[in-house]
Amino acid sequence: DMNVIKKFDNMALDIVRKNMGESTSIYIGDVFNSTKFNDGFWTEPKYKGTYLDSHYYHVFDERPRHLSPRQHVALVCQKNHRDTIGCCYEDEANKTIPSEGISRIIGEWSASPDTLVCDKLDDVMAAIAESGIASEFDRQLSPERRAFLRNFVEAQMVSYEAADSGASSGWFYWTFKMEGGAFAEWDFSRGLREGWIPPIPESNVASVDLYGSCYDIVLQTSDSSTILQEFPDPTSLDTHNWQGFPIDDDVVVSHGENLQKDADGEWYDPSSVTISNDNEQVTVQAKPATKYLNRNSVWLLLFLVVGVALVLKKRRKKSHAGYTEIDKGTDGGVVELE
Repeated sequence: DMNVIKKFDNMALDIVRKNMGESTSIYIGDVFNSTKFNDGFWTEPKYKGTYLDSHYYHVFDERPRHLSPRQHVALVCQKNHRDTIGCCYEDEANKTIPSEGISRIIGEWSASPDTLVCDKLDDVMAAIAESGIASEFDRQLSPERRAFLRNFVEAQMVSYEAADSGASSGWFYWTFKMEGGAFAEWDFSRGLREGWIPPIPESNVASVDLYGSCYDIVLQTSDSSTILQEFPDPTSLDTHNWQGFPIDDDVVVSHGENLQKDADGEWYDPSSVTISNDNEQVTVQAKPATKYLNRNSVWLLLFLVVGVALVLKKRRKKSHAGYTEIDKGTDGGVVELE
């Protein structure tokens, strides 16, 4: 119930600032959907220093874990970016005037694309119990994986800053340092040392100005399936995972191949059409993923169509059993007799 959640947020804000001062920064959770707060909530200047916090990961559901390298980057540019800019604005409908109060912040994200950490932790702890040494303690990342991670990280920096929208105040990486190699992609300090995390830009420099647009990064990413090692076995898919979501975005499903360039040489998603006039700007999202069905989906669809046609033909023959068709008369009609 969003009314209950927002009532709690208001009460918590009053208590914290009464006891810690009006300048105390306040972070509230987005209930995994930032648009639910894009209704004028905390947009007044008195709410400056408050932040709607989102956490974006690709590892806690099998569907995003199963994506290719380029698809992971595309998912950042599409789903994660859309949620980042889904709040918070003075003009909620058009989303062109950032809130004077609450702002967006991405409080957790990492470079890990393909490993479910809770299951991997079970393996690490079991190895410690058996031998006293954590599994994959000295794990090294291949040059190809490090190159992908660099693109994955840059895309997230660009998307979560959302410089063009003005709605975001930035991000926090999770986490600063990890021990061992099993969770290397969560280790910010290691990423900096090995070069697959770039140095944090100056506060007046946007990541998009350093690394290009998110779509630029999609298309420069190698899509080799050997780069990723999904863990655990994908056949263990939990279809009831509350953190899951369908992979049905055209840019993601097409591995970025549907992207086109406009007259200025900028990449854009043709499945989203923006209609502008003097008073408003409206973005219409086309039906997703219809052009880029995978091969198995095409064969399944063909099988279903043929199957339905055979069933209908069989029923038609059965309904005409016992009847004899007489030649058409002069009026073009057909007469059937038992």
